[in-house]
Amino acid sequence: HLPSVEQVFCFENRGAEIGVTLGHPHGQIYAYPFTTPRTALMLRSLAAHKDATGGENLFDAVLAEELSGERVVLES
Repeated sequence: HLPSVEQVFCFENRGAEIGVTLGHPHGQIYAYPFTTPRTALMLRSLAAHKDATGGENLFDAVLAEELSGERVVLES
């Protein structure tokens, strides 16, 4: 843990598709000294769901879809 890093964002550039001169895909990592607004919003939403239901938002969503068969392509 680095005290100056609050959030890490890993991603892959794909060359010409985004105007990068390297023709092959390559990974990059950004280390932010703050939590980005989008991530902060997602964390607040997850916390609000947990406060309201006692459950975990993503787990609850997957479980509901699994039980209903919605968007389940293959179960093994």
